[in-house]
Amino acid sequence: MAANCSQPVVIPGHYNRMFKVDVNLHAPLREHLASESDFKVDLLVHSLQLDTFCKQEQSQTLSKGDHGKSATSFQNKGINFTVVKLNLYPSFSSFEPKHVFKTYEREPHFAQLFPSVLEYMKTGATFNKPKSALVDSYLKQLAQVNHVLMLSRQIHEDIRCGEKPKYLAHQVAVLFQAMQSLPSGSELLARHKTNIEDNFQMLKSTIADLHDFETSLPQEVEEWLLELTDSITSIIHSMPSQLSQEIRPLASVFQSG
Repeated sequence: MAANCSQPVVIPGHYNRMFKVDVNLHAPLREHLASESDFKVDLLVHSLQLDTFCKQEQSQTLSKGDHGKSATSFQNKGINFTVVKLNLYPSFSSFEPKHVFKTYEREPHFAQLFPSVLEYMKTGATFNKPKSALVDSYLKQLAQVNHVLMLSRQIHEDIRCGEKPKYLAHQVAVLFQAMQSLPSGSELLARHKTNIEDNFQMLKSTIADLHDFETSLPQEVEEWLLELTDSITSIIHSMPSQLSQEIRPLASVFQSG
């Protein structure tokens, strides 16, 4: 059989060193800190990562019954993380580890947000039993609020764009459960939950009665869902105090800067 003599589509070129890119895995994104607020942003980000290490170590330690003594593997990981990540800008002598400790002492919200991180930076080796941290409440509330918002938007857009409502009843049920599961502020959406409960069977029967060739709901049902989801979205966008209780401590870190 004859060999294929066609020309290659692409001819590889020679390596040119001028295109080499240095990869610095632990280098900061910014070479300089413009303000104290910049430092607080970076400190919050890296404290959250170190807090994850601390929680993992706490759960493993308690399961082994080691009475709070941290393992060597965690000490190595934690020390490396603290030195490399928190001492970000060697060109700024003010932003050395001792400045990190002073920031935690000066800003009470840091200690409340990350009690495990503060304890690790003080002792470097031991932990007490897991403490309730404000950052945990912040993350849970933010995640659940965002879940409600995304579900509401998705339902709204599906109806507006004329998507076939095959799974619409399930989407509305998930939205109801998401509102029910809000750590705080669920009472703000009480009338919306009642509205769904009162009309859910009607929605299910309407979808079940649709013929295969029908791709949209009756106009009155669509208007009800559009109004419902639009109202939920508006409430979340306004972020009333009932929904933002867990978010305030983190926001106050920057307001005090």
